[in-house]
Amino acid sequence: MAEALTNRSCGSCTMCCKLYDAPEIPKKAGQWCQHCAIGKGCKIYDARPQLCRDFLCLWMQDAGLPEDWKPDQSKMIASISKETGFVHIRCDPSNPNVWRSKARYAFLRDWAKQLLERGTHLLVLIGEQAFVIMPDQDVPLGKMNPDHGFILKRSVSPMGVTYDVSPAP
Repeated sequence: MAEALTNRSCGSCTMCCKLYDAPEIPKKAGQWCQHCAIGKGCKIYDARPQLCRDFLCLWMQDAGLPEDWKPDQSKMIASISKETGFVHIRCDPSNPNVWRSKARYAFLRDWAKQLLERGTHLLVLIGEQAFVIMPDQDVPLGKMNPDHGFILKRSVSPMGVTYDVSPAP
């Protein structure tokens, strides 16, 4: 299991209690968990589901993510998909365009370039809507589940490298 950085803690952040499904409770993504004291923490912390116990966002693990990317401030949660290894940025549906701010968008594009060089990808998820972030573009994939696939075609020409992205059939 991943380790949290010693200088970061959840503190008042409870954004994961809103943005993720928790079938054991049951709770749907995009809705606050009934056991969440918003801005304070879990009211059933000692009895919380294993899914909640195991979750640790990338802001807690990666010093490369700026301080203002803490989910309760940014209204986004960065995590790595267990199914695909892709980086997922889940946005609060109440703030669906938060990832498009100039500074965040530039950061995401740079991050996407680094990930692409390592053979993985960055997806922005807003509810069921997904976007693949590429170094030169963001591609709307439409409604999809985070573990659904997409097709990436790389082309090299005298003008450079281009990518064509589409949802998997």
